[in-house]
Order: sequence, then C-alpha cells, then structure tokens
Amino acid sequence: IKDSSLWTIKTDLDYEMITKNYAFVERYRNVEFDRNWNKILTNPAATNQSIPALEHIGNLSLKLYKSNHDFIRNQTELFHRKGYFNGLSNKLSAGFLWNDWRIRSGIDMLESKSFEIDTSTRLNQFYSFTSSIDKSFERFSGGVNFISEQSRFYDNDTILFQSYRFSSYDAFVKSNDTSKIQYQLKIGQRLDDRPRNNGFSRATLGRNITFDSRYSKNSFQRISLNTTLRQLEVKDSTLSSKEVENTLQSRIEFDFQLFKRFVRSKTFYQIGTGQEQRREFQYLQVQPGNGIYIWNDYDSNGLKTLNEFEMASELDKARADYIKIYTPVAGFITTNSTKLTQSVELNPAVFVSKNAKKKSIIGRFNSFSTLLIDKKVLPRLATFLVNPLNEGVQDTSLINQSQNFRTTLFYNRGNSKYSLDYTFLSGNSKILLTNGFDSRLSHSHVFNGRYSLSRLITVTAKGSIGSKAYLSEFFGNRSYDYDYYEIQPMVQLVLGTSHRIELKSKIFDALNSNLYGGETTRNIEFGGEYRYAKATKGALNLGINYINVDYAGSSNSTLGYELLRGLQNGNNVTWKLNYQQTMSNNIQITISYDGRSSETSDVIHIGRVVARYLF
Repeated sequence: IKDSSLWTIKTDLDYEMITKNYAFVERYRNVEFDRNWNKILTNPAATNQSIPALEHIGNLSLKLYKSNHDFIRNQTELFHRKGYFNGLSNKLSAGFLWNDWRIRSGIDMLESKSFEIDTSTRLNQFYSFTSSIDKSFERFSGGVNFISEQSRFYDNDTILFQSYRFSSYDAFVKSNDTSKIQYQLKIGQRLDDRPRNNGFSRATLGRNITFDSRYSKNSFQRISLNTTLRQLEVKDSTLSSKEVENTLQSRIEFDFQLFKRFVRSKTFYQIGTGQEQRREFQYLQVQPGNGIYIWNDYDSNGLKTLNEFEMASELDKARADYIKIYTPVAGFITTNSTKLTQSVELNPAVFVSKNAKKKSIIGRFNSFSTLLIDKKVLPRLATFLVNPLNEGVQDTSLINQSQNFRTTLFYNRGNSKYSLDYTFLSGNSKILLTNGFDSRLSHSHVFNGRYSLSRLITVTAKGSIGSKAYLSEFFGNRSYDYDYYEIQPMVQLVLGTSHRIELKSKIFDALNSNLYGGETTRNIEFGGEYRYAKATKGALNLGINYINVDYAGSSNSTLGYELLRGLQNGNNVTWKLNYQQTMSNNIQITISYDGRSSETSDVIHIGRVVARYLF
C-alpha cells in the first residue's frame, strides 16, 4: 500500500507446539477454545482423559483497515493433535461506512476430524454467516440483522443428534445515544432445524417482539421498561403436543426520591408467562458442615424418609450434612408468574440543618421497609398478572407463592452513646409438591436497645415476640403453630483494641396450638464469650453456655427439634473454640471446635480445620 493511502495492512503469524509429556494444572487457553473447535479440551494428567499426544496450532491473520468502520480481516487457523484431532478454520469479516450506512458481514467455516481410538472417525462441518445493515438518522437509527449457522457431526457418514441448524433475522429501531429517553424496538424471527433421516427437518419457528426503554434524570431517579412477546410454533410433533405457545416477559424498574431525599423508593416489578418443569425434591448428603439440613431418625428404623429431615439449628450447623435438591420429572406446567420488590427509606434528618448545635428529635428517626412478593399460578387467572397483591388465589390455581415484609424504625442510629430500633417481620410461603402443599408462616416484633455506660462497657438488650407455623398436607404429623417470646440481655466489656468479653443470657418461651398438640417449652440460658484479635496473631474466640430446657412434649418430632434448638430436655452445656490466622502467603487457616453435653445423651465433639487461599 502506498504511503499516501489511508489504508493500513497488518499481518500476524504465530505457532504453538505442546509435547505429549506436558500436563497442565489450570486452564491456560482461552475458555472459548473448546467451543471454537467443537471439541473438549482434556487434561493429559487426568486418569479418565485421553492419551497424551503431540499438538500443533498455527494461526495466520491478515487485516486491511482504514478505520474502525472500514476494514477487511481474514484469519486462518490449523489445529493438529496427532492421532486424535485435525481441524482447519477460516474466518472472513468486513465492514464499511458509507453516507451514514454501516455494513457488517462475516463468515466462519470449520472442518475437523476426531479419531475415536481407531474405532470410528467423527467429522464436523460448521459454518456461520452474519450480516447487518443499519443507518443513523437525526434522532434515531434503524437496521436489520441476519444470522445463519449450521453444524453437522458425522460418524461413518451418519449424521449425529448433536448436529443443528438455525437462521434468524430481525429489524430494529432505536434512539441515539445522546437522547434523554432511550428506547429500542426489535421484531425478529428464528427457524430451528434438527437432524432427521440423515438430514435436517424443521423443528420450531419462533417470532418475537421486544421493546426496551429507559429514562434517567440522575442516579436516584430512573425508570426502565423491558417487554418481550414471543410466539413459538412447534413443527415437530415429537417435541411437544402443543402446536403454538405464546409467552410474555415484562419488567419495570422505577427509582425515585422526594422532598430533598426524605423519601427514597426502589421498585422492581416483573410478570411472565411460560412453562415450568415439574419437579420433586430430595436430600443429598454432603460433607459435615457444608449442608443446611440434618437427618433425625424419628422412627429408629434406619430408613431416610422425607419427613425426617430438618433445617439445622444454630448448634447443629457445624454437623449439617444434607442439602435439598430439586429433580425434574416428566411433564411441564404452563404458568403465570409475577415478582414484586419494593423498598422505601424515610430519612427526616434531611429537614434538620447540619449547622444545628443539637440534633432535633425528629432528626434522630429514620426507617427502612422492604416487600418481596413472588408467585406462580395456573394461566386461568389473567388478573393475577395485573395485581400482584391479590390474596384471593385458590389452591387449585396456585403453584407456589412467597411474601416477605420487613420494616425497621431506627432512633439515634449510629450514635456512639445509645440507640433503639424496632423491626416488624412477616413472611409466608406456600409451594405445591407432588404430595400436596407445604406452607410456612411467621410474624415477629423485635426490639433492640444499646447503651454505652463508658468506652469500656456497653449494655444491649433484645426482645422479640411472634409466632411460627408449618403446615404440611402430606405429613400432617409435622405441622405446628406456636407463639413465642424471647429476651436477650448482654453486657460487653472492651479492653484495649484486642480483647472483648461478653456476658449474656436468654429466655425463650413458646406454646404450640392445642390443635397441633399444645406442647410448651421454656429455655433459660446463661453464658459468656471471650474474643481476642490482633493483625499479626490472628483471632481467637472462646465461649461457654449453660441452657436449662423445660420442654413438655415429644422430643422425637419436628416441633420437638424446632423448640429444643438441637438440645435435650433438662440441663445442657455448650462450648466452642475458634482460631483464625492469615499467613503472609494469603493462606487463611481456620480451626474450630464445638461441643455440647446433655443429661440424656452422650457428649458431642465437632472439630474442623479449613484452609483457604485469598485471591
């Protein structure tokens, strides 16, 4: 190219060789390497992987460009793994800008052979073609996109089920980047084919309309809307008996503030229609301490049934060794879903002058409230999508629902001398399983107070009153509904910057409904804790507690485990020791030991050592 030309040419040639004795520990190639060659990169050092082999990778690229909009690029690659894989790839792309018309196009072709240890040869022929044309106008831009892709896998001239083919095209109109109100409207269609009779046949035809819009005045005031309407026609009856499926997904986010940021609100609302896989749940055993649930053999028969698993109490978290997993079963359910998340913060302090010598009473208050609603119902309820607060959903239409509300009122928040807060919590959930509904409900009022007698001594108190209920249609003997109150005073002594001593007690009283057995309990706890922390020596935590449990009811039950908190009736003692140290090489060592003793059971000792590398 002449020196006076505005075009520049750039070439690149590289070569990589891997000997058959090389074994890697961590991935050293780009994560897209496997996908680009339609193969699986194996570790020669692993016993369950293929035999090590000599590898050659070559790359030659040529680029002729004038700017970011005007260019021609070609890249050719060769990958040879002796005796196992041969691949040749070529990628050609070009782009031009002419009178505000922007044109992009590219074609990617790949042909490869995989040798399955002399028993068969798998061929892969892949191509992908993309093209787009768009034009910018004064206030908006518009254009069209097209994609066509095909990947054929052969095994001895027989096309394999991994093969696929699709093509899609769409047209769009969107606002310019400088517009205050951003929007984009896109209309598209996609055709998918699947292997059949050593060729391809039409599987599905999908049409979709997407509208996306957002407006932002500043970081505290913004609104965004995203809506997608999709129609799927199933051309292959072996995939689904439903010929046409219409789905809607819509989401709106709205953040605003009022009265000098006295009110701050964040809203997230989402509705959708579609299909959901039917599922069942089961419990999977994991390493002790890595789970959430424990197994209690209530009937002493050694068989693990679903009604014998409980969420681990605070004392049993160190030995929790089961997690709940959901497994799909045959069939789908057509659903309507809605999700609402709302948070509101009130801060009267914005009306108080920062230069005031004494903070007014109203300026000492502030509150924060959150609401989360998540529901899925059968599509027979159209009004459900409009009103997420609708409580009149019948069980015959409900699939699952959860609703959680939390509001906290603070007084003197962050004050070094004293502070108060009140929290109201309300939650309920209901889920449909193959054996019926499971429901959980909880309500509580929580009061917290803190007062610093001096820089060394701080007194805190926590009181709560509320109720909890669990209702199971299939396992009726697991159901309960109890009221409770709890009081927790504590004195904290701080000695210097490294030592902290806590003396605490707790009273817990609960009464189950007569309908579910009328069990009662009163737990009285006294204990202390010592903490030592220093940057060069790590952190040490020691604690011991005495708990007297007066429980009237069967301890070999779900409610018994819930109210006993993993302890036994009568006198109980718990103790713990934790030590954590971070080494100079970013390795963190944690040693923990927990133990407990009861009148009617053996002493339990739980020890763990954990090493982590901090990145």
